[in-house]
Amino acid sequence: AEAALLEVIPFICRGVEPAQKMLIDYFLTRLTLLQLDSSELTQTVLKRLSSLLNASSRDEDEFVRLSLMGEGLADECEEYLSSHFPLPRKDNLAAWEQSLILPGPGLVLRLLQGLAKMPRACGDFYKGRIVEYLLPMIPTLTTLETVSSASAIGAVAEELLDEVMVLPKIE
Repeated sequence: AEAALLEVIPFICRGVEPAQKMLIDYFLTRLTLLQLDSSELTQTVLKRLSSLLNASSRDEDEFVRLSLMGEGLADECEEYLSSHFPLPRKDNLAAWEQSLILPGPGLVLRLLQGLAKMPRACGDFYKGRIVEYLLPMIPTLTTLETVSSASAIGAVAEELLDEVMVLPKIE
């Protein structure tokens, strides 16, 4: 029953900030990126949250995106990626190879894609917040973009960079 509700509730909550806040709290209490590679529950929650963010139009759910970033989710994603993919890559090949076979990196990149979708008509405040959260990840993302793996992580990183590169301070 919980799985079915999670599929419907996010779409019912659109535009109702108190309901969106409850939804955000629900996701955040069940999402621990430290356990991402070993917890199926965390993987499921991250998949559902990513689906919600990636399915919504750019003009919807601005409150959800800003709230999730404000709660530190983008920071956790950056910590996860930098710990699994330390730079420079050539000095950390073993860590990179081990991380590429884990389920978490692709899920984190898809979540970041959803967070990076910005409303077309949004103001400089929102654009600035996205840049602030994603800028530290650019070196890792550009290196990941060149990676070829069974998980297609390079393609996902490239899609995320395409989304991010339209931001003013990153171009």
